[in-house]
Amino acid sequence: SINLTVISKKLQNMFFYHLEAFAFLDSAIL
Repeated sequence: SINLTVISKKLQNMFFYHLEAFAFLDSAIL
């Protein structure tokens, strides 16, 4: 179960990183 929490945290970090990158691209286009 420890591995599961570590994997989920890594997935969350990747998800939020992509959200920030997408928001940056969106603001750059506008």
